[in-house]
Amino acid sequence: MLKKLIIFTLTICFITAPSFFAKEKADIKGSKDHTLISRYPGSIIVNYTMNEFDEYTLPTGLPNRKGKLTKTKKLEGKVTRITYTIPKGRSTLEVFRNYEIGLKKAGFESIFKCSGKKLDNGSYRKWPDLVYPVTNRFLQLRGKSENQRYFAAKIEKNNQQVFVSLYVSLGWYPYSVVQLDIIEIKKMESDLITVNAETLKNDLNENGHATVHGIYFDTDKATLKSESIPAIKEVAKLLKENPNLKIYIVGHTDNTGKFSHNMGLSQKRSESVMKELTANFKINSKQLSAYGVGPLAPVTSNNTEQGRAKNRRVEIIKQ
Repeated sequence: MLKKLIIFTLTICFITAPSFFAKEKADIKGSKDHTLISRYPGSIIVNYTMNEFDEYTLPTGLPNRKGKLTKTKKLEGKVTRITYTIPKGRSTLEVFRNYEIGLKKAGFESIFKCSGKKLDNGSYRKWPDLVYPVTNRFLQLRGKSENQRYFAAKIEKNNQQVFVSLYVSLGWYPYSVVQLDIIEIKKMESDLITVNAETLKNDLNENGHATVHGIYFDTDKATLKSESIPAIKEVAKLLKENPNLKIYIVGHTDNTGKFSHNMGLSQKRSESVMKELTANFKINSKQLSAYGVGPLAPVTSNNTEQGRAKNRRVEIIKQ
């Protein structure tokens, strides 16, 4: 019902806009509209990503004068990000109002709304730089103060929460641009990669280090999630079976955010794993040392969300 309702409502809202715009180019390969929300007629998809499970920081207030978002909501779930260019001659206000009216009629509740220069709040940083930091993907988001508009909303139905982040601004003249992010809250599929003491031992012997898949933390925190225990249990088994083995527990992050913050976060996360091993699995602390290297040792590029997910990890290294 949720899916059909939103599609119907937004289609009704958009039908008032002229539909005779000729496409200047096709959508980028592999992209598509989200099943919940249709596009403004005549618009083209120029950037697209979809991840079945990722983290998302939803702005729910203005930045401070130093250019930092101080009021946000941390979300986890399926994240779809679509950038549209809008046909020539359509204002940011017209496009924004169509989306806003459609979302509200579909039952979405407003969380935060702002427009114009107020969005930047006197900050030296523009709104797109705060919310969409991957600049090579969002070149069309100029964030010209007087023409930018932002709307965050949510809906809950049938025990499912869906959040929408909508940003409309002037793109490269004379087009308006829509950045539409849809976050469908859900739990991560776990147990996709299994880890056991024997595999960890082999990796340590062959490579000197091993990635411990299955260790998860609360978003932007060092608090271990309960689903991490099976993986940590296997590390404990390895250490108990090899009492002379000493390891470094090393925390890694992606490069999103400030470097100093990531370094501190990775250190705290490695310490959380060490504490779990010593306190709850009775591992000798002399076998363990905890360190955090933040974004300094990525296994792949941080230019994609899939890559950043791989770079957020815990490794053990043979001393």
